[in-house]
Amino acid sequence: METTKIQALIQVPSPIPFDYFKTMRFQANYRKRSGSDYFENGIYMKAMRIKGQPVILEIRQSQESESIELRIVSPSVFTEHRAAAEALSQLLGFDLDLTEFDNFVKRDEVLNPLIGDLKGLRLTRTATVYEALVSAIIGQQISAAVAGVIRENFLERYGSPLVTRQGTTLYVFPEPEVICKEGIDVLRTLKLSGKKAEYIYEISQRAALKELDYDVLCPLTNDEVIDQLTQIRGIGRWTAEWVLLRSLGRLDAIPSGDLALQRMVGMYYFGTDRVTEEELGAFALKYWAPFRGLITLYLFAFLRESRERLLEAAN
Repeated sequence: METTKIQALIQVPSPIPFDYFKTMRFQANYRKRSGSDYFENGIYMKAMRIKGQPVILEIRQSQESESIELRIVSPSVFTEHRAAAEALSQLLGFDLDLTEFDNFVKRDEVLNPLIGDLKGLRLTRTATVYEALVSAIIGQQISAAVAGVIRENFLERYGSPLVTRQGTTLYVFPEPEVICKEGIDVLRTLKLSGKKAEYIYEISQRAALKELDYDVLCPLTNDEVIDQLTQIRGIGRWTAEWVLLRSLGRLDAIPSGDLALQRMVGMYYFGTDRVTEEELGAFALKYWAPFRGLITLYLFAFLRESRERLLEAAN
């Protein structure tokens, strides 16, 4: 593997509000390493492809200004500096104005005590729609721990390896053409069920034809995106709604079929074990619009932050 080195150092202005550590912990799934993401000692790294070239975005909070330092790390010369800064801004949700959302949360007597302290957490996104769909398929109907192992194996089998300046190997999420070329049988060796292997292969075929590109889906309404994605085998409404939120950055997209979200709304708003998908949809439309998706993301961050605090206290 080639040695990587810094190809550029760019100062990227931070949005207001922006909490660096809360955002990076969320993006790395509250682990040191999660897929193509790595976060340790205040340094966040993301292996991704920009303008066709695999690079590592190495990010840290600037100590002297309201900005973050972006180091572009690659084994070869990289000149697409503006594209890298734009990719970072999209990845971390810098393009979204959260001022109105923060005021919305303050007015909600239930939400404010739960998620008010998360102010500055950005709506982070996956690098591509394809990555979000494949990750969702892998995680269907299995535990998060097992899904994490399979995702890592998937990355190591198909992804492009890059070594960070600190010596850690990260893998750029594979291009769909790689999966199409190697076929379904190789997918099955990664402990994917026969059906999941078929689903991922079909999604890869569509992605290779550019049917799942941002430029194709971004102009569509939420309902149009859901209709288009749910025509693909293996993708239900829940997955399509998560793609709207975590890939396309739609602040009002909500996965009403999510059991954990149904339980939180039932517990905190109605004093019950859970609400139904229909009840959650109607409630969120009435009380959370136009921030249904962003509230969902914050509630899940609240759960993870609470769990992390309990683990730290136990240790």
